[in-house]
Amino acid sequence: MKTGKSRLLFGCFSAVHLRGSGVIANEHSSCSLDFAKGPKRSDDFQSGSGSKRKKPAERRFFPVAGLVCLTLALFFLPTNGQARSKTDEITLINGNVINGEIKELLQGKLRFSTDSMGTVTIEWEDILFVRSDFNFEVRLEGGSRLYGSMVQETEEGHLRVLDERGEPSRVAVLDVVELRPIKRTIADRFDFRISLGLSFDKASDVNTYTLNFSAGYEDERGMTSLTAIANRTEQTQGTVSSSQYNLSRQFWTKRPNVVRWLAASYATNDELDLDYRYTLGFGLGKALIDNNRQSLLGFFGIQGATELDQTNTGVPTERLNSLEGVLGANYVLWRFKTPEIDLETNLSIYPGITESGRWRGNGDIRLSWELVEDLYWDINGWYTYDNQSPAGSNSDYGVSTGLGWSY
Repeated sequence: MKTGKSRLLFGCFSAVHLRGSGVIANEHSSCSLDFAKGPKRSDDFQSGSGSKRKKPAERRFFPVAGLVCLTLALFFLPTNGQARSKTDEITLINGNVINGEIKELLQGKLRFSTDSMGTVTIEWEDILFVRSDFNFEVRLEGGSRLYGSMVQETEEGHLRVLDERGEPSRVAVLDVVELRPIKRTIADRFDFRISLGLSFDKASDVNTYTLNFSAGYEDERGMTSLTAIANRTEQTQGTVSSSQYNLSRQFWTKRPNVVRWLAASYATNDELDLDYRYTLGFGLGKALIDNNRQSLLGFFGIQGATELDQTNTGVPTERLNSLEGVLGANYVLWRFKTPEIDLETNLSIYPGITESGRWRGNGDIRLSWELVEDLYWDINGWYTYDNQSPAGSNSDYGVSTGLGWSY
């Protein structure tokens, strides 16, 4: 699994999973199930107009396709990188020695490419020794990092990292939470995930589409991530939608378990009468738990927001510029036994600074089962809150299921 990484990926923006209002339907689709909070007011839809207010919902959903295509294009860009030889060596607790190429260690699982068996996944707890002449980034519990090759170690359950100056560092195998080859192609530095949900109910003539997309790029200085969440419900009265786009950069610091983050986002939500909201913020984050079974990340900061609400008559209100705090946490838990399960939950709170008494918040949870390698069945739930929303309600929520694929 590549989702819910035990890295410092903070949910101050990526935790915001907004969704447009829909209706509760007895869906007959065999591949997904969706539920979203329904319209609250009888005048939400203009009589005879066939559309909700005067918002072009299409512009909030389909830009995600452009993000997906752009990311896919990056994967297939030609690079000068060459596949390295399979000379890495691992020794298992039963004494077996396997030669191949270390692809990645993440979430307690080592991906190891061999000539005879292809790419296999081995639980990190089952490994005694690791040896490789190639350079790696070795991340330990607590967030500290070592860089270098891994030379032969004589004591079981330990590995020795030799840096570019030839100075060794000896660490316990179980203290290592991530291995990442440093000299990789551009495509190999990316992580990518997409999840799709589609449902149709003939009796109520309701179509629901959901799309969750994320991509990340990591280097020696930090990690850049892009996420997009879009939801669209079509029915006879009209179309409602919501979307959230997030771009963030996490910078490693000299303190092992602390990062600096910079993030921007764009959001819309018909249910909350939000025409658009732009945010730009920065802050610090800290890993409270970070091992091969689970991770707990906390973060705080400050952000500026520009937003425009839409009244029920379709007339925009005055644009609002504000400053707000950022508080939140991200928790991830993994289970390695078949079927593999990945649980991730995020919570973000935005107390108003210039808007006295205003509180916004977002929460989400995702549960994934791996069906086959890199193919998942996802259940996603989310909730968003704004105590000063111009809509008749100050919250929106929903649940969806669908297939997900990761790279």
